Amino acid sequence: TDAASKLLKAPSPRIFLFDEQTGELVEHTPGSDSNRFPADRGMLGWAGRHGQIITVEDVARNHTLADLPSEDATPWKACAPLVFGQNVLGVLGVDTLEQHNPEFDRLLYIVANFCAVAINNGRTYERAAEMARRDGLTGLLNHATFQSKLAEMLTEAKNTDRPVSLVISDVDYFKHFN
Repeated sequence: TDAASKLLKAPSPRIFLFDEQTGELVEHTPGSDSNRFPADRGMLGWAGRHGQIITVEDVARNHTLADLPSEDATPWKACAPLVFGQNVLGVLGVDTLEQHNPEFDRLLYIVANFCAVAINNGRTYERAAEMARRDGLTGLLNHATFQSKLAEMLTEAKNTDRPVSLVISDVDYFKHFN
């Protein structure tokens, strides 16, 4: 959002990602309270559903879009989908501009694409990190994760002068349960 703010001359661009379980757009702007918005209404929803940038100028030129701004809690200047591959991950919303730049639409497109790549890379990293912590067959946390968590607990117990207990159990013929 810092880079988007500088490039677009927009003081507070906001990032919304689709929640696959609820179908809502959830705000993921640093410092936000994870505000939720319906993904089927307003300029935010339109950009996400159609995979296209929409601006207030587009709304003014096309009477079929005239009701969109009234459906949003925020009066958006522009909304751009965050597209990676064929998937729309979310929407970048711009509600205020410091100055109008004739290249704004092009810059918004570029910034939205960079955001989408960064979000996809972050998700890929999180999935890889989670796979490294768990056994591929059972889904249980692996030995390295156990050792790391145990070290954290022992350090915390020592620093807080609180006791810690550890119970280890062995399951015979574990493959029958697996």
